[in-house]
Amino acid sequence: MTLRKRRFCAAKQPLLPCKTYAFGMQNNRFCKALIYRLLCNSCACEKYLHNYHLFSVYKASCLCLIFVLFRNIQCTFEAEFVAYML
Repeated sequence: MTLRKRRFCAAKQPLLPCKTYAFGMQNNRFCKALIYRLLCNSCACEKYLHNYHLFSVYKASCLCLIFVLFRNIQCTFEAEFVAYML
């Protein structure tokens, strides 16, 4: 049992700067949130939504649309949007 604890607690260098072994999930979420924020500020995401004419979007955050439409969970970020089927 003691050997297992020592092996588990041994510190290792992470492969990526945003990941650590102890807090990998939390840091991974933080990195993903930063990436989503950068992507949502780009014009390419809005053009993608408008080109397919699936939804008419007034003002939206791409991250919120991804969570609401594809994962069916509530949006945790503030966004005003009107979406309806054409």
